[in-house]
Amino acid sequence: MHKLTNRGGEEEEEWRTKLTQIQEKYLPRFSFFHPINHQEKTLLTPFSCEALQSKKKKTTIVKCLTSVPGLLQNTSRINIMASSGLGNGVGSSRSAKGAKTSSSSVDWLTRDLVDMRIRDKVETEDERDSEPDIIDAAGTEPGHVIRTTVRGRNGQSRQTVSYISEHVVGTGSFGMVFQAKCRETGEIVAIKKVLQDKRYKNRELQIMQMLDHPNVVALKHSFFSRTDNDEVYLNLVLEFVPETVNRAARSYSRMNQLMPLIYVKLYTYQICRALAYIHNCFGLCHRDIKPQNLLVNPHTHQLKICDFGSAKVLVKGEPNVSYICSRYYRAPELIFGASEYTTAIDIWSTGCVMAELLLGQPLFPGESGVDQLVEIIKVFQKRLPPEAVDLLCRFFQYSPNLRCTALEACIHPLFDELRDPNTRLPSGRPLPPLFNFKPQELSGIPPEIVNRLVPEHALNEMSQHSQLCLQLLPSLSLAPLFRKLGFLLSDMSLCTSNFHPSSSSVNLFCNNNNSSHKPFLLSLGFATSNSSSFVAPLKFSTTNHALSSRFTSNRHQRRQFWLRCVSTESEPSISAVLGGNGGSDERVIVLVIGGGGREHALCHALKRSPSCDSVLCAPGNPGISSSGDATCIPDLDVSDSSAVISFCQKWNVGLVVVGPEVPLVAGLANDLVMAGILTFGPSSQAAALEGSKNFMKDLCHKYNIPTAKYKTFSDASAAKEYIKEQGVPIVVKADGLAAGKGVTVAMELEEAYEAVDSMLVKGVFGSAGCQVIVEEFLEGEEASFFALVDGENAIPLESAQDHKRVGDGDTGPNTGGMGAYSPAPVLTKELQDVVMETIIHPTVKGMTEEGCKFVGVLFAGLMIEKKSGLPKLIEYNVRFGDPECQVLMMRLESDLAKVLLAACRGELSGVTLDWSKDSAMVIVMASKGYPGAYAKGSIIRNLEEAETVAPGVKVFHAGTDLDSEGNVVASGGRVLGVTAKGQDLEEARERAYWAVQQINWPGGFFRRDIGWRALRQKQVATKE
Repeated sequence: MHKLTNRGGEEEEEWRTKLTQIQEKYLPRFSFFHPINHQEKTLLTPFSCEALQSKKKKTTIVKCLTSVPGLLQNTSRINIMASSGLGNGVGSSRSAKGAKTSSSSVDWLTRDLVDMRIRDKVETEDERDSEPDIIDAAGTEPGHVIRTTVRGRNGQSRQTVSYISEHVVGTGSFGMVFQAKCRETGEIVAIKKVLQDKRYKNRELQIMQMLDHPNVVALKHSFFSRTDNDEVYLNLVLEFVPETVNRAARSYSRMNQLMPLIYVKLYTYQICRALAYIHNCFGLCHRDIKPQNLLVNPHTHQLKICDFGSAKVLVKGEPNVSYICSRYYRAPELIFGASEYTTAIDIWSTGCVMAELLLGQPLFPGESGVDQLVEIIKVFQKRLPPEAVDLLCRFFQYSPNLRCTALEACIHPLFDELRDPNTRLPSGRPLPPLFNFKPQELSGIPPEIVNRLVPEHALNEMSQHSQLCLQLLPSLSLAPLFRKLGFLLSDMSLCTSNFHPSSSSVNLFCNNNNSSHKPFLLSLGFATSNSSSFVAPLKFSTTNHALSSRFTSNRHQRRQFWLRCVSTESEPSISAVLGGNGGSDERVIVLVIGGGGREHALCHALKRSPSCDSVLCAPGNPGISSSGDATCIPDLDVSDSSAVISFCQKWNVGLVVVGPEVPLVAGLANDLVMAGILTFGPSSQAAALEGSKNFMKDLCHKYNIPTAKYKTFSDASAAKEYIKEQGVPIVVKADGLAAGKGVTVAMELEEAYEAVDSMLVKGVFGSAGCQVIVEEFLEGEEASFFALVDGENAIPLESAQDHKRVGDGDTGPNTGGMGAYSPAPVLTKELQDVVMETIIHPTVKGMTEEGCKFVGVLFAGLMIEKKSGLPKLIEYNVRFGDPECQVLMMRLESDLAKVLLAACRGELSGVTLDWSKDSAMVIVMASKGYPGAYAKGSIIRNLEEAETVAPGVKVFHAGTDLDSEGNVVASGGRVLGVTAKGQDLEEARERAYWAVQQINWPGGFFRRDIGWRALRQKQVATKE
């Protein structure tokens, strides 16, 4: 702080007049304010806030109740206010020329302001070893390519990474942020570019390297770039989050609306949780909390704090510049030029953000400090929730020590709605993860606070996120031990967590600061379902009074754990046993392979499974990720068996479900099973049922499975001659996998000849078309039949019916499927029994006798012949059908993970499946031009709205991606599967089409007659 000596009387009088105007205009409203005493030249300045209700205006107002005596005791103090930034926005570090420092210039501050100091983060040896590379890549214009190297993990060599600059998303005083796309992975990132003096460490880089929290933007890596002028820039490669709270608030403002209260609560809570993490775990003060620095995912509404360029680690006794933090969000101590402050300035800023979201405009706008003081005593808008006003008043305390902490804010009653398990976003989606606390966050927190912070229902959620917090209850067997060591058992809590699913950490915290505690050892034991007890030592630290240990175990097999003293100074017989989080039921982590609509439906069903600990999906898609149905692993190469095996072993995956046929035919299941990983999906030999139609036909012929008559050809002329003999209509099929496009139902000879030539002569399907199967045309109605197989036993799933043709009325070429419904009336109970007896069981037995047992799902494409009314096999698929899987998974009520585990272990004989009595229908939305050429990249809107139009609606993503703006765009032929349940097929159909109508996608189309056969049959049955 600086005392100005060269200020004239005129300027002093100007300040006195301005402050008097403030008093006369605003302070008379509040009778408890003292007037300005011109004789004593004293202003009793109010800042402690309390919310009162004005009966006349019926508005909630913030009133300043507590004065600070002696805040400005003479005219020199008024000049101090001018020098500290009240009048001209300049901090004390930029005082006027000729100013001199007064040793007593801060004696007017309250004691808690004087006691605050700050320091920089100390450089560590690890940080010196992680120096970013310097490259020649200074451009940010669209299309500019940036190449750098990234240090490998676990001793791996460096890797080259290339980014394509797309566009600038933000600029500031010290740098800019631009959006870029990784050429190798397609991942969208944000790159923050700031000018760097190589003589100094970059504090923001050091800070970002140590932060890891769901509400803090993640640093991927960093590099230096050099310009033609030899300027060096630091580039921070960050995760890309498409929206900011500022833009979200402005969008509501443009519509003359206030942001929904649930979003205000959700955003404020996540800000407080992030601040609690950086404040408590690192002593770090952000110093620039504002809506522009708060990123938010518009789909999940997960918030992340960004821009740590102003952040510093606070140390008591070290001063810092006072001109920090954006003006509208500056705490009073900063306005008055305090150079020593605490993390409480972030709390004030959080209050400003929260109030701005509630009111639709900044709470304390102003072009100068005095203007802000005026705004601080203005009136709130009416009808604010009392809990919101109460929390704001806790944020807006003048004295920093009186402000609540970020952690105290998290347990405020305002956020009780977020702790309610039934709370949903306005779109109907679940809230983003709010209670997946890390051990670091809960370190040293009293149990009563933890109990209020983590609702009971969230303990299961924490377990799914590899984290669990338990209170160690008083135990007669443990009490003597802890009393001997000087502890009070009630002062302890037990916090267990997994840094990743295959390793765990346990910490025992003591809140008793008795320094007489002696070091001792405890052991942590786990009893599992298939192994001997595992014991890991726990070391007690006298510095932070905490026990910690790191160990490895199969968490999903956990039955119980216990603490036992193994110190030589204590009684080894004293122990306690606590129930684990696994109970008696097995819980596994499931990895789903694939990224289509089928895999989205599987993830959705597995997420509901009690036996499923968590769901991973590789590569997944934006719909799977944004819906929370699974955690997507886009960079896992599912074509590389060794990479998949390594991933499963690292993350303790207990079950792999392979969705598409290509990895199965390539032998992924073989390799996983060889590595000891339970895999639901057939071996490559068994997958030949789908991979080779000739293999399937030969099997049918050998084991008397009813199918169409056929003949296999590799010579085009011979095939055409056979077609001429048989006549039309006739069916021509490629032998191998052709992505659902390898079948031609020819009604004319020329059409059949063209199909043969395209496969055998032109080679449009490559090796998949080196042989063709020509088979008789079966007239009747198609149906899909599914059965789960464990190698010996098979159990049927519910029936479903697909719509293969692209156009209404079953016209146009075949597709992968344009819609489906379940149950399918064409497959009566009697017919299902016939299918099991004549088709499924003979196939399972035949595969065993051929030496390739089948484990997985058998998808039989059937034709119910018009003449006989009996089913014949058209083709086999060795995976769930798409889109049939979507309707089946919507109706399944059994524990899917448990059933699939039984199939992998050959234990299906005793399994029964439970199904909803409701009907389900899926409408496929495809890109215009499909199944031919189609454009990619068209934007799809209103997906969230579609899921809220009626109960039981779910939009499964199949061919979607995110563009540079974060919009969902089409990236494939079949793009969405809009699925709905209803009491009957009519209601399911009505809901599904109603949801389709909500989706705004000019680049897509859909069939308008899905379910017409079933509804026609029902009408006929009704008439009869």
